[in-house]
Amino acid sequence: MPGVGGAHRRPPGAGALHGHGRWATGEGPARPALRAAHLRRLLVQPAAARAASVQRRAGADRHRRGDLEALPGFDARGGPQLAARALQPRPLHVRSRGSIRSSRRGRLHPHPRAAAPGVLAAARRNRPVTVVGSGAASGGAQLLPEVLAFSSSLPLDRQLLREDVIGSMAHLIMLSRAGLVPREAAGAIRSELVRVLEEAPGLPEEEDVHMAVETLLARSLGETAGMLHTARSRNDQVALDLRLHVREQAALALEELSLLLGELAERAGRERDTLLPGYTHRQRAQPVSAAYYFCAWGAMFARDLELIRTAASPEMPLGAGALAGTSLPIDREVVRKLLRFERVTANGLDTVGDRDFALDFAYATARALLHAGRVAADVIDFCTAEFGYLRLDDEIAMGSSMMPQKRNPDLFELIRGKCGRAVGNLNALIVTVKGLPGGYNRDLQEDRQALLETGPLLVSVLRMLRLGLGRVRFDPERGRKALEDGATAATDVAEALTQAGVPFRTAYKLTGALVRRCMDQGIALSRAPLDLARQIDPRFTPEVLRAADAADSVARKRNAGGTGRASVDAQIASLRASARAAASAGSAVPRLDRLLAELKEAAL
Repeated sequence: MPGVGGAHRRPPGAGALHGHGRWATGEGPARPALRAAHLRRLLVQPAAARAASVQRRAGADRHRRGDLEALPGFDARGGPQLAARALQPRPLHVRSRGSIRSSRRGRLHPHPRAAAPGVLAAARRNRPVTVVGSGAASGGAQLLPEVLAFSSSLPLDRQLLREDVIGSMAHLIMLSRAGLVPREAAGAIRSELVRVLEEAPGLPEEEDVHMAVETLLARSLGETAGMLHTARSRNDQVALDLRLHVREQAALALEELSLLLGELAERAGRERDTLLPGYTHRQRAQPVSAAYYFCAWGAMFARDLELIRTAASPEMPLGAGALAGTSLPIDREVVRKLLRFERVTANGLDTVGDRDFALDFAYATARALLHAGRVAADVIDFCTAEFGYLRLDDEIAMGSSMMPQKRNPDLFELIRGKCGRAVGNLNALIVTVKGLPGGYNRDLQEDRQALLETGPLLVSVLRMLRLGLGRVRFDPERGRKALEDGATAATDVAEALTQAGVPFRTAYKLTGALVRRCMDQGIALSRAPLDLARQIDPRFTPEVLRAADAADSVARKRNAGGTGRASVDAQIASLRASARAAASAGSAVPRLDRLLAELKEAAL
């Protein structure tokens, strides 16, 4: 480039180069002492939008030519002889720290800088990026790489790629129908969005998944790609991505919940006659059936159904913009219908700062996992030699690396332990949003880790609990032996006295005295002699004492929710109905794969 910054004055010939001319204040050509033997100029300045580069002859580069816009030096006969090599953006580092390594392969290396503790590696500089720093719109300085690395959510955002592309496709279709993006451009952008999902190219090192997708589009479509962000902010864009994610995870959880409820109902139907103690304070309390336990476990998860269904967010946030909407003639209803939300959000300022849907889902998950932990705790106890009511199948029993006799319930211990992670995620989200002012704040980026872990955690625990419960077996004989002494039926004896006309509090005290007398004499309450009972009170009768039989105790409780056969049958039927309701709710949620297929074919 003669006349710009002073050209190389040698006669044209092999290796003759022209200077670049873009030296910043205080910078000049490289000193001769810093030149490699085959380099005409060591340091050159790149095009304005490119990273600083070092050049060497393309002959040694073979097939790695390209990026011609970054090559400020050309052979005087017209052919590019040099290929770009990324370097620190300012040559000061080379001069002051001598970062040229031995020229074993003729390479020049950037000055090594250690990353700050806890900061991810800086973004690569040898490809264009679209970082939105404060100077981006005005053409000012780009973000420091350390700031970009610290502020980037991309390592977590990658999980939202499908949601982001689907949301962008719906937004694009609306823009095209509103006349804000030409149909031909919209078609090209949609094709590239589909390619991003189907070919899964590596995401560039950007601030978040939104900018990574936009950068990929720009590499293929150039300026046309920028049309996609018309009338949209990352504030409402991420709100949409997260709502789509929560809705998808809620659907998966509802499917698993349906299967779990069905399994519990089926097992309850097979265990009506298996008896064992029910517990309060982990002390034997009253006789129940194993079917009653399964129904109790199922009742907890049936309550979770409504919470999880509600957490499948019904509101569509896109169109709120940064906080105040847009002056462009968009139609939010088009996007709502394309993505099958029930309604649009009511206020943009509230929309971009709202994470209630995330809190709802995190709470629903935490509560469901608390229930799973309670079931797991029962199974763990009942598998011990001290209880012995359950036996683990070999398929799920874990061993010890040292003790060959062990059959450990590790699966259920892990289910119980993962509850803590769900509670921690909920707590993290609550603390993140606590005290935030209205509108969007960057604090909300910290919702990613907690929220993105929550759905898969819920689904996996529900699935593993169902798998585990299908491989545990009750021991009917061990349960009956635990009920033989009749003490767990003491309440039934007191109630039998009440039916005979004795006030309950008096009957309670008389029965307590009989239990103590039997314990002192080593006699089971179910075998208490009538004369021993009448020494305490003559109102004891043979009919009253027969109430201490465990099987009769279970059968007599015919009230709704009780242990009687008709009541348990009704509970099993309720669980089956809940299982069907969960399956129906899950199938009613619009799934991402189906939305993607529809958006590929939707008219622009």
